[in-house]
Amino acid sequence: IDYGMDPNRSDLLDIWLSKNCEFFISTSTGIDGVAIMFKKPIVIVNLLPIAHIYSWCNGITAPKKLFWSNGNQLTLTEYLNNAQSKKYKEKGIKIVNLSPLEIKDSVQEMIAHINKIPLTIKQIQNQEKFWDILENHDSYNKYHGIRNPNSKISASFIKNNSNFLV
Repeated sequence: IDYGMDPNRSDLLDIWLSKNCEFFISTSTGIDGVAIMFKKPIVIVNLLPIAHIYSWCNGITAPKKLFWSNGNQLTLTEYLNNAQSKKYKEKGIKIVNLSPLEIKDSVQEMIAHINKIPLTIKQIQNQEKFWDILENHDSYNKYHGIRNPNSKISASFIKNNSNFLV
């Protein structure tokens, strides 16, 4: 169901669904704040810029993909150093949305998380590396305070974008 386009959509139903869902999928458009208020796990897809990751809540984030004009994908550090989306075009950075399969993979990660399926050792190492890079970047303190230990970058995003954590 594409709830955002459903003719029966209403403010009351927005609140009811947010309160009663098992987890919430969003593109960081605002309504996800209601689900967070109800302490629901959240999957954020196509987030940009990555510096705005929802570090304060139980969630999985899969950002948009960014590529230089030569076709090379930006690393996490390059994402962070080029966080002004208004300047992507002038810097020759192409923005690519996640595919439906990539979104599905992130949702399946949340289902595994809810079912308490542990991360692999490699996935744990990747999470640690991601947070180490992010927390040591100049932009971190501007957007983040407390970090929820259940806030994660999508493991499938990391797996499918091998140079992201380089």
